[in-house]
Amino acid sequence: MSRGNWQELTITVDGGYIPNHLIVQAGQQLRLNFDRRDPSHCLDEVRFPDFQIAQQLPINQVTAIEFTPAQPGQYEFTCGMAMFRGILEVRPAVTPSPS
Repeated sequence: MSRGNWQELTITVDGGYIPNHLIVQAGQQLRLNFDRRDPSHCLDEVRFPDFQIAQQLPINQVTAIEFTPAQPGQYEFTCGMAMFRGILEVRPAVTPSPS
């Protein structure tokens, strides 16, 4: 969902990441809201290595991670132990066509 200049998505953390394939646009600010429900120690952190992000996810809380993915591509995110994985797919920015 896009709010103004922000792209905002909610990911449920419960036995993995739901959804585990996220599609966003390059060059737009991104807010990922991680709603952690699973008490497993493995899921107490999410990492986006390509963006140098490692964020603790407290149980039964929503934790927002904000950044701007600049380049199109597919970027993996994982739990702290790299057992659970997801993909952040960054697509080229859409430019409005001339009318």
